[in-house]
Amino acid sequence: TLGRVLMDWTSMYFEAPAGGLVVRFGHSRDHRPDRPQVVVGLSVDAETGMPVGLTVMPGNTLDVTHFEDTFRQLLPLLPADATIVFDNGAYSRMNAKMIDDAGMGFLTRLQLNASDDAFVKAHQDDWEHVCDDMWCLRTKGNLGRTRFIFRSDSRREDVLRIYRRKAERDWDDMVNLRQALDKGKKPRKKYRVSNVFVDTYLHYRFPLAFASREAAVEHAVRTMTNGREGIFVLLTNRPMTPLEALTTYRSRNAVETAFRDLKHGIDWRPARCTSPDAIRGRV
Repeated sequence: TLGRVLMDWTSMYFEAPAGGLVVRFGHSRDHRPDRPQVVVGLSVDAETGMPVGLTVMPGNTLDVTHFEDTFRQLLPLLPADATIVFDNGAYSRMNAKMIDDAGMGFLTRLQLNASDDAFVKAHQDDWEHVCDDMWCLRTKGNLGRTRFIFRSDSRREDVLRIYRRKAERDWDDMVNLRQALDKGKKPRKKYRVSNVFVDTYLHYRFPLAFASREAAVEHAVRTMTNGREGIFVLLTNRPMTPLEALTTYRSRNAVETAFRDLKHGIDWRPARCTSPDAIRGRV
């Protein structure tokens, strides 16, 4: 039997035409939306790091839909006190109820909502230190579930650096676009509609063109900042301390490692089989 199971889902694309029962176009985690794919659900035993379950679905299946197959595959192996750990892409009220009805526990990450924003704003002085630069607020959610709101200062700085790099790239793009327009050239295709059946008239404004690059980037970063940087939410129906919840959720890295092994540790690509039996055998 398994005590704590880590679940996640990924896609694996094929160098072949879409066809059969499961090779379909869908959201590609490999950044290849031009290729048909299958979606793979993987279950890993948290204690040993060993994969214990594998489900294969059509490439256009969402994680929230795929969850039921992955969960029910392992149900005969799970004790009553088992805990399922998964990401927010597979969370729904229906999936949470499915776990509740089985008498089991779960831990998942959620997107922040307006209620979380209001709660954080009202409890600015109540942050509880967890570890390192990690802080936490906790509140009771529906059905007695515990909602942990975590804040990481280093994570916030990382997000702000991403904002800054984007603003710097956008500034450089703006300069190139403006220079092209000043010289009477056509903008590059990325800045216009290039469909031969569409007659387009575009107008560009550069409201910060006369500011310095540094000042414009700082303004853009302030515009992109929404106050949620470095903040995330974990939800569980089991009694846990903030540190236990954080440590348990971080253990999901074992699934990511298994995915890397699955994709790069074996000769997966190119995969050109198209029949359902060949596809399932390949996976």
